[in-house]
Order: sequence, then C-alpha cells, then structure tokens
Amino acid sequence: MPINLSLDRADEKFAIIRVEIIVDYPANLDISTLSVVDPNNPSTNGFKFIEIDSEQLNQITQNNRNSTISHKSTTEQKTAVAVPAFCVLDGDQICYYSVHHSTLGWKHGIKPRLHKNVNDDDKNDGIITFKVKLTTETGIIRSNDYIQFEQKDSLTPSFYAALESIQPSVPESALHGSFELIKRLNENSLINLILNHPGTTVFRYSLDILSTRDMTIAKLASKFKEKQYSLENPLLKSAVFALSYFKNIIEQKMNKNILDEPIIVNQQLGDGQTKGFLCDKKDLFTTNVISETLFEDTAKWIESIQNKKQHLIYADQLLQDKRIFEKIPRFIDTKNAKERLDLVTYALRSTVPLLIQGPTSASKSLTAQIASVGLYNEFPLIYALSEQTEVGDLLGRKMLRRKGTSMLSYVPGVLAEAYGKGRVLLLDEFDLCPPKVLSSILSSLDGNTIEIEGKQIVRHQNFRVIATLNGETDGFTSQQRNILPSEILARFHTISFPEMNREECNEIFNKLLKKSKLKIEDKSKEIGDIHIAVSNYYTANERIDKSRGMTAITLRNFSFALDLMVLGNIQPRDACSVVYLAQIPTVDRVRFDHYLDAIGKVNNFQQLRNEISMAASQQHIHPHPQFIDAAFNAIVGAQSGLHVLLEGPSGCGLSTLAKFIAWFCTKEIAKESKLHQEIPSVQLGPESTVEDIIGSFKPQAISGNETDMTKLVQWQNGPLLIAGEIGMPVILDRIDEAKAQVIERINPVLEKNSQREKIKFLVPEKGEAVEQEIKQGFVVISTLTINENRQTPAISLALRNRFVTVAVESPKLQEQQRAQIAKDIISKNTKKMQTIKNDGLPTDITPKIPDDNDISHLAEAISRSLPDTTTIRDISLLVHTVCFTFGIVKKLTTEEQIELCKFQPKSLASEAAETFVQRTLKIPTSRQRFFYEGDKNSPMWQVISALSIASISGQPVFLKGEPGCGKTEAIRHFSINRKFHPRNPVFSVSCSSETTAEQFIGSLVFEKNGFRFVEGPLVQAARQGFVFLADEFNLLTPAVMISLIPFLSARPGDTFIHPDIRDPITVSSGFLFVATGNEESEKGRVKLPEFVKSNFQHINVQNPSPEQLDGLIESIMNVDYSTIDKSILQPSQLRNFMDELKETLHIK
Repeated sequence: MPINLSLDRADEKFAIIRVEIIVDYPANLDISTLSVVDPNNPSTNGFKFIEIDSEQLNQITQNNRNSTISHKSTTEQKTAVAVPAFCVLDGDQICYYSVHHSTLGWKHGIKPRLHKNVNDDDKNDGIITFKVKLTTETGIIRSNDYIQFEQKDSLTPSFYAALESIQPSVPESALHGSFELIKRLNENSLINLILNHPGTTVFRYSLDILSTRDMTIAKLASKFKEKQYSLENPLLKSAVFALSYFKNIIEQKMNKNILDEPIIVNQQLGDGQTKGFLCDKKDLFTTNVISETLFEDTAKWIESIQNKKQHLIYADQLLQDKRIFEKIPRFIDTKNAKERLDLVTYALRSTVPLLIQGPTSASKSLTAQIASVGLYNEFPLIYALSEQTEVGDLLGRKMLRRKGTSMLSYVPGVLAEAYGKGRVLLLDEFDLCPPKVLSSILSSLDGNTIEIEGKQIVRHQNFRVIATLNGETDGFTSQQRNILPSEILARFHTISFPEMNREECNEIFNKLLKKSKLKIEDKSKEIGDIHIAVSNYYTANERIDKSRGMTAITLRNFSFALDLMVLGNIQPRDACSVVYLAQIPTVDRVRFDHYLDAIGKVNNFQQLRNEISMAASQQHIHPHPQFIDAAFNAIVGAQSGLHVLLEGPSGCGLSTLAKFIAWFCTKEIAKESKLHQEIPSVQLGPESTVEDIIGSFKPQAISGNETDMTKLVQWQNGPLLIAGEIGMPVILDRIDEAKAQVIERINPVLEKNSQREKIKFLVPEKGEAVEQEIKQGFVVISTLTINENRQTPAISLALRNRFVTVAVESPKLQEQQRAQIAKDIISKNTKKMQTIKNDGLPTDITPKIPDDNDISHLAEAISRSLPDTTTIRDISLLVHTVCFTFGIVKKLTTEEQIELCKFQPKSLASEAAETFVQRTLKIPTSRQRFFYEGDKNSPMWQVISALSIASISGQPVFLKGEPGCGKTEAIRHFSINRKFHPRNPVFSVSCSSETTAEQFIGSLVFEKNGFRFVEGPLVQAARQGFVFLADEFNLLTPAVMISLIPFLSARPGDTFIHPDIRDPITVSSGFLFVATGNEESEKGRVKLPEFVKSNFQHINVQNPSPEQLDGLIESIMNVDYSTIDKSILQPSQLRNFMDELKETLHIK
C-alpha cells in the first residue's frame, strides 16, 4: 500500500513502518504462487515471496515452531520473505493484509502484530518488526513466525538480498545489517554472493569489499572462469555484469569517473547497412562472451538515452528518409515519438534483442515498424505469439512437401526465415507464449549459425528480434500471462513505453487532421474534449450501467474516427458518435450530447437506417429501435474497414445481428460478383484453439492410384483466412468465451484496416513463413455476452481497444413488441416450410402452413403467453415449435397448442399430447407397454410425449435425471417404434471426457483403394432424418460440445457447412438430437456453456413414485403374465424385491 507521507503529517501520531512477513512452507509448494495483497485493493498486484537462506533461522526459531505446531511434519521445509511495502501506522490503527494463492484463493484478515519497536534509529535500521501468524484452511502453510528483532543479526546476506529483490525501493539503512556480515566472508563466499544477487546492495557491498582486498579485474575474471559456466547458464551473465561493474569501481578509485560521462560507441558501417558496434572486446574468458559485453554496453547507452543524457541522434537521421511517412502515413513525429524511436533504432543497429513493455496503444509495434522501414526499407515480420505457438512455428519443421525426389522436406519457421534472410522479427504478446517454446530461440540470439533439423542456417547481418508485451493483468489469469524465465529475460534488453500523455495525443490529433485535408482542424479541440470525457467516464467509474466491460480510450479511438471521416465520408460529429458513444449504453449516452453538439450538426443517416430496416424485414428480423441503432453503428464502422465488437446480454440476438451486419456489408458485392460464399464464422468456447480460427493441416481423401503422399495431409484455411482471401467479413461468435492466449494471436490483422492499407498476415502455422494477403473488404465482427457475475474482465483492454465496440441492448418487449417479433419469425418459418420435403412423414403429423390470418393470430397468442422478461431467443424457439406442429391436432385451440409447445408437464399429460404420441409411434401390444400404461403424469409418459412433439419440430431435447430412471431406454424405444425413419439400433455416441468430435462427425479411414472420409453417426442421422442419442452428454468437454452447435441450431430444411466436412449438410425431416445427462453436481459432470444450453428443450426426468411403479408392474402382469396368481405375488412385493436386490448389488 504505497503512500506519500508529507512532513506536516510526520508527528508523534504517525510512524513509517516496514512489515516483513516470513513464512515456512513445504518444499513441494511453488512459492511464486503466493503473494501478500492489500484487501482494500485486491485487484492490484501482490508482493511476492522470495526464498531466503534459512539455515540459521531454523536453528534459532526451532523451539518456537515446535511449540506452535500440533503435529510433526515429515515434509522438507523452506523459508521465504515478503515485504508488503511502506505503510502508515496511525495510532492504534494497524494495516491489514491478505494472502492470495494463485489457485487456492484468498485468506483475508492477516494482521501484522507489533512485536518490538526500537526507538533508537541506529539499532533499528529503519525496520519495525512484527510477529505474524499465517494459516490457511487447506493447511499448505502450517505456521509462520516472524523473526524477532534480536535475531536479525543472525541472518545471512541472502536474506537482505531477498528483501531488496521484493521491494527495490527499500531504504539502504534497512540493509546496513548486511554490510558487517559481508565483511566477515572469505573471497569465495563473496564471489558466490556476487553471482547469485546481481544488481543488489549485497552485490555492490561484496564488490566494494573485494576491491579493498587487492582484487584485480584479471584475477576476478580468472575466478569466474574456474566456474566453467555454459553459455546457457544465467550466472555467466551475472559474471560479465560483475566484471563491468568492478571495472568501474577500480576506475573510479583512479579518479576516472567515466560513468558520469556520455558513453561513446564506435560504429562501423558498410553497404548502407549497420554492421554492429565495435565495443571493448577484450576477451575475459573466451570470444563467446563478446556478445555479452556488447549487451552491457548497449544497455548503458539505452539507459543514457532514457535518462536524457544523450541527444536524439538516430531518430533524427532516420526521419530524414521520407519513405517512412509514405509507407506509414499516420505516423506523427512528436518529441516523445522521436525518443521512443531513438531507443528502438539504437537497439536494432546494435544487434541487441529488445523487449518493449507498455500499455495498449503506447506505440510499441508502430515504433518497431518505423525503425525497420527506416533502417532496412521493409516492414518487420510480425508474429503474434499464443498459447498454441510451437517450436516448429518459430524454427521450422519437416513436412510432407515434395522437394526433388523427397516427399519429406524442411520448411523454415518465421524465426528461421528472418534469421537467414535478414528481416526484423517482431514477436507480439511475448508473455502469452509457453516459456519452453521461447527458450528454443535463445540459440539464435548468439553466434552466427543455427542448426535446425540437420540444416545449417547462416545468420544474416540484418537479422534482429524485437518482442513486445502489454504487461496487462486485466482480462488475464495467472495461468494465462506467463512469467518469463530469467534465462529469456537475460537475453533481451527491456525498456518500457509509458502511456501517451494528453499533450502528445492532442498534438497527434491536430497534425493528423491537418494531413487529412478534411478542413476540420478547427474541430480538433472539440474532438479532443469528447475523447477526454469518455476516457474520464471509464476511469472515474461514473457508469450507471456497470454490466459492460471497461475500455481504455487511446489514440486508436481517434484513428478510428479519422478512418470514418476519410474513408466513409462521415461528418466529424457522426464519426465521434460511432467511435466513442456507440459502446456506451443509452442510459449513460445522453450525458455526452453537449460534446457532440459542440462538434457540429447531426446527420441521422435516415436513408441508411431505412435500408437497414427494410433489409431486416426482408430477412424476417424485427427491426426494433435497439436493433436498428446497433446495426447502424456497426455497419458504418465495418463499411469503413473497422473491426466491430457487439456487446450485449444473453438472448438479445447478438449472433443474428452479427450475421445480418456481415450479410448487409456484402450483399452488393455478392450481386456484382455472383459470390455465393457463406459468411465464414466460428463459435468460440473455453477450449477453442488458434486452429479453429486460422486453420490447420487436415488429412485428405485420396485414391488408391495416388502415389504422391504429400497430398495425404494438406492445409485447410480456417474462417479468418477464408474471409481474408475473399475480402469479406468473418464472425467470431462469443469472443469472451475463448482464452486470451488464443484470440490475441490475430492481433496483427486487428491492427490494420483493409480499406486503408494492404494487410499481410504472417501464418507460420502453414509450415512456412508465408505472409498471406488480406483483401479489401475483410473485417472481423465479434460478439461478447455480458455477465454481471463475471469476476474478471471478459477480454483484455488491449484486445477490446482494437475494435469499435457497439452496445447492443435488449428491447423492452411489451406485448405489442413481442407480437411483432413473433410475426416476423413466423413469416420466416412459413416461407421455409414451403421448401421442405416431408418424404416419409405421415400425413397425419404433417403441419399446416399458416396463412396471413393464422400468422397474426398465432403471433398475438404467443405474445400473450410470454412474460415481459422474455428474450428474442425465447420467442424464436417457441415460434419454431408452434409452426411445425400447427394444425396437426384440429380440435386443439391456439392457446392449448402453445402450452403444449412449451413442454410443460400438465400439457404433456393432455389428450393432445396423447394424439401426437399415437400418430408418431407404433405402440406395441406387449413388452415395453410400461411407457404408456398408467398415469399420464408418470415420468416415462412425459418423456415419450416430449420426444413425439420435438421429433416433428426438430427441437433438440436434453433429458436430465438420476441414473436408472429410464432416459436412455425411452430414447431407444422411441427410435425403434417411430412410424417414420425408425432405426434399431439408434444412432448414438456414449460420451465421456475422452470423447472427440470425430466420433460424432466422422474421420478418414484407410481402405485398399486409399483414404476415404467416413461420416459419423450424427452426420448420418442429420442427412437421413433419424433420431440421434448423445448419452451422458454433460461428460463431454466444452470444446466438443461447441463443435456440435451447428447440429443443435439446425432445423429440418436447413443447409449448413461444417468445417470438418467437405459437402454441405441438409437436415432432413425427422432428425432429432436427444442428449441425456445426470445432475451437474455428480463427479465429472460439466456445466453446459450457456450458448450450448440455450439450444435445448430441457426435460427433468424423475424416478416413478412407488404408486406409479406398482401401477406399471400391474399393467405388465395383466398383459404379459395374466396366468400369475396375484394373491401369491402382488406388484408391491415385486417392487420391494427389486429394491432389496439393488441394495444387495449396490446399484444406485
């Protein structure tokens, strides 16, 4: 809890304290997962624990520990320290802290208790000590005693180094205790401290003491050389750094204060390109450490630039090349931009790998691109790393690729391509990539050759590496953002780009407006005002509607507005309305009206709004005001090349809106080019991968005569690349469900505008460093469902900032609005019913097609039957079932039919439901009559009734109930005895956590004539109109569930394309997807994702009551076993016998 303590408050009532928390923990616990957090600000980063040398501590405090532990542990114990930060002790008010474990969660109420307060500053060394008790309910941390003040002199120097590692701002007075300890150490112990704690006060003290013992640079280098560290060992870096620092100590003692003077680095240039820098290359161990020396010299130079001790030499020289402004016309060379460029340019010229950290829109990637264009006249290769990035994507791999007579050839990855051809490689989202993959590139950062798959690649003199990361924790869990290992960080020089200040943003605003030639420079202040007002709206948390995500208002927002003005010929007021205000709910939007009024008059685009309304009606979508408003804002943005994020509550029609926007943006192009390509889309979920979006290698069907085995596996574009090749929108549905490590892989295409510039997207997943051209017209349309119970942001600020966000609001569905929406959907279904072939469907269950009078009557009745809380999705599902069962039972009133289509228990027990059952099934005269006999409220009758109605409408059904209640048996019986498209056995898949999508959909099989794709049971059932059973559905992984959504959302007559199946699938009448599952509380059961769950009609199946079971047994006995003497065997006796048998056999 950092503070600024002013002198006027520093009286006897306040005291600056330092809380040090020391914990004992089992050796098998990863101490990096534990942190100390201020409970008043739990979202802030915690203070980490650092392991310390606790040998002496364990001896001193052993008795105290034994007295506080009720049981003896056999687990090896370690000790670590955390320093929560400076805080203020106000009288009796003591700060409380929380301990947070990254997987076990929070333990609140940790209170540092004052143990001893020594007033003598000389003895206290700036520390007030506390005794702290830490426990968790899981028992991972058993007991923890704070080190008493008298024991501090017994600590080792490593303890003090650990303190400084945790809290770099610790006052040196608090570390004085280490100096006396270090003075007592011998030479070898001092060297170990130097190597293990580089850059700390302990490190400096140790080198200072060595300098007083006649230690020379050569002697120290010899000591380090005896260690025989490998080049991969991070201690080698510490040794080089120590020698550099020690050299400065010696030179300072000789009154040559070189550190205070500017560092001069000699350059050797040739062929118009940099050859690197000639630094002090005196060998200390071997010639292999030259790069380390260069690294240190470069680090000093960059630091001097950051500290403004150097003039901006490189940026000014670079910007004399006007090609930079031609290739990157949106670049404005502000003073801060030049400083950023100077840093990056120097790093590129010096060959040192650079890691740039900074918030979104801090100009990290842009600066790297400018430096690359200025130095080498070409853009860098930009690759966004992800969770699925593999070593082969970076270095390359052997693939089925014909080369001469060989069919297995090495294909270079993106890093190998840049390494051999001299490109700047920009690795974005560096900390989203698995560290073990990043470690594979370390060999390329040293030396002049790398060997990959037996192939030697010579390093081109212009090869450079720049990595970027946001360092953002919002929207990421600790499992998503990776902690970069020290061996990786040691090979990069890290610099930070701060958030752009307001003055720089204003300067960029003004200059870009002037360059645009729109003659609206006089509006720059007003545009800046609304930019600031919306930013304050989010940062000050002034929102009335807080259900939606936070947004970072950055320079990108102004760039979006400029695109609308330049590319879309949109007036400044309207452009700002779309970019800044469309993301804000209506209830909050009105507060910004006066900012818009100051910019200019409104153009309400009545013609475009009318076109949207007419187009929606043609698509049988009700054009309510909320739909028109959201569609208008999104279409205006998408037509100018801006990527769109639709954000709204579940059930408000996000997917329908996304499809409509994509269709509207391409309908004219489709007419001119006769384009019949469906809009590429992907349904995302928690287990979605990069392959689902970009594409992957997939097996191909080949004939037996084919001899070219390279055709066996071929790359198949995913939805994003399909859309990019054609130049059309792609829909990423439910972007909030996918992991950040997956979605942020597409950041490079989200950075660009296909209407304004050429886009090249690097896709090493194809097996080679190919930059695919993205054609004009490409745009990403994403959906995000808001959830008030979500604990973390749905997506990161950096990802959200790459979209124009549009707030989609549910209409207030009063009875009139519900009736109009129902009428539109009925009209759409009526048109569809006229095209469906009902081959094999009995005439007595063939629905009547509603006429105009029927449509109005049905719409009004449906509206009256639904509550005001109804969503558009609810109306759509009910309307579909009503339409496809309309007119089958003539004597049924409209109201009765609607209640029947809601699958309510009372209606399922009605005479109308019995009519559906009788017309759908061939009711057997013996056996299995227990499904039909007895009370119509019995669970089995309810299931049979529901399946009969659903099989006519095609509505997927989920049967949930306890094991043994007859769910699966009822479905098998239904499939066998259905009058149309019966099948025995039923198409089915028995689900588990190991079940794959291929078991449903199909896969390639090898036959004597070659490979052939064999369709799975689900595809066969859909094509042929059979019942399909997914038994124990909620044992599947969410990824497999999501892959089945096209089948869950399809209805008879629909045609769709599945990415894993070559030929389109047309759903036949009679297809019914039925899933079964037990209660989610059972072990191994998976909670259905909301967008999967919403596709089902859910039926709870109960076990029959004893009375119902007795009635069923009696019916079976009367029909099939009529000779049994009931005075000897009663139905209740048989039921009791079965119960005892189940108990004996431990059957649930």
